[in-house]
Amino acid sequence: MALIEPFRGIRYNLEKVGSLSDVCAPPYDVIDEAEKRRLLETSPYNSVRLILPEDEDGEDRFSVAARTLSEWMRQGILLIDEQPSVYPYRMKYVHPSRGPQVTAGLVVSVSLDRRYRIVPHERTMAKPLEEQMRLLASTKANLSPVYLLVVPAQEYSGVVTKVALEDWPLLGECTEPSGVEHCIYKIDEGDILQELQSSMEEAVLVIADGHHRFEVARSFWEATREPGSDRIMALVVDLDQAAHGLQGTHRIIVGSADDPEELLKRFKAACGGSEEILPDPTSLYSLLDKGRVILLTRHNASSPKHPLVSAHCSIFTASSASNEISSTPSAWVHDSVLNTVPQDAVVFESSLETAFAAVIEGKAVAAILLPPPSLKVVTAVARAGSLLPQKSTYFYPKPRTGAVFRRFDAG
Repeated sequence: MALIEPFRGIRYNLEKVGSLSDVCAPPYDVIDEAEKRRLLETSPYNSVRLILPEDEDGEDRFSVAARTLSEWMRQGILLIDEQPSVYPYRMKYVHPSRGPQVTAGLVVSVSLDRRYRIVPHERTMAKPLEEQMRLLASTKANLSPVYLLVVPAQEYSGVVTKVALEDWPLLGECTEPSGVEHCIYKIDEGDILQELQSSMEEAVLVIADGHHRFEVARSFWEATREPGSDRIMALVVDLDQAAHGLQGTHRIIVGSADDPEELLKRFKAACGGSEEILPDPTSLYSLLDKGRVILLTRHNASSPKHPLVSAHCSIFTASSASNEISSTPSAWVHDSVLNTVPQDAVVFESSLETAFAAVIEGKAVAAILLPPPSLKVVTAVARAGSLLPQKSTYFYPKPRTGAVFRRFDAG
């Protein structure tokens, strides 16, 4: 059994649902209630009904998801490809400080066998693990691709990117509200599939996104040995393709015994001082790209533009770190600044704009904006069998749920 294989994808029948943009959704863990309501109103067939189902008439939400998936297939809303295929996937976007970018990879079926090195880089949390296990056990399907980075063996030639960017038949495209364009294609040519398989047999795959889904899928297979559960659907991307999309995950402090001045005092002490700057989201992106850590606090004296918000910036340095984990911004900020803040007072947020607005609108007393960790450190930590703190990274953009599904009994 090869590390990667083609699979018979289950895809929306666009003649019945219209635009792929109407039925695709972000991964479950970045959807808040407002976004969920918007997606539900966009189409009765939006994939959010599968990944974030709701109880119906006494039926629990996980059973609802399984029933919905089966009904959509029976009704021809979803169709199964006749031949096992690999699905090239491209995400085009404009980075606020780096300009136009493209991330290209391949959606494939990946083995869960432990003889292959597929390694996490950050810790998981109990509640999402429980919920994802119940969803997988009910639907017997991979509803969203996990996101894996190819850390190549020495002879690897970047074949994933090369294949993903060739000219293939377009299956569908969608544009998310942020402007990111997603395109999915199809390959069922045997020679290319064999080239992909042989080139990646010795590669290490690092989980960029989907830690909970991957851990649940492997546990489910090892516990049940159910046919078809020994593999998982994944977007596989070469390491250098993902580098431009790596971001930090920011910390919002929504309630704490500490006042903003106390947080600022600890921030300055940990950094060895800081510089007060104009709290403008546009300029903050470029500062994060330069490795700065930024503390936003809410109080009554600051810039004329945002009189209730003060921003303090410091250069993050890993020079005194005792190991690779402590050299990451997330570990440093939890050890040095948030170490006395209750865990339930810290909210993880990927969007700089959302974190910024939370402080301005008084929904948070402070926010700490984190630069991305070194991709070299992330992969080194993963390959060494260690784990970063939860939500240490945010890989942007993420593949949409709904471009393709994989069911255990479809291969």
